[in-house]
Amino acid sequence: MIIEPGNYTHLHAHEDTEQLYYVISGRGQAVFNYPDGRKEEFGMQPEDVVYVPRNTKHQIFCDQEKALMVFLWESPRGSLPGTITTEQSWSYRVNNREVAQALLAGAGLAHIF
Repeated sequence: MIIEPGNYTHLHAHEDTEQLYYVISGRGQAVFNYPDGRKEEFGMQPEDVVYVPRNTKHQIFCDQEKALMVFLWESPRGSLPGTITTEQSWSYRVNNREVAQALLAGAGLAHIF
């Protein structure tokens, strides 16, 4: 995922998946609203790993002059059996191993695959 300077993701939650972000380059801010009512805000920088629990509203901001590049893992891939999802899973939006490898190679991280 690439967030250009001054841009951000919409505030949303995934009822059927949890996510893991690895910050490749750039800096930004994350906002989490947990199901129990807690709110957390924190900075993100290269080599940070961020865990997004299921049902946690989250939003990522790129508030720097350089784009924020984040590699995203999602588990499980797609929807859980018996659940109805209102939002397409990232695995349906970006399910391309070649794209992932190119992003990682450009960041000097090709060894991950």
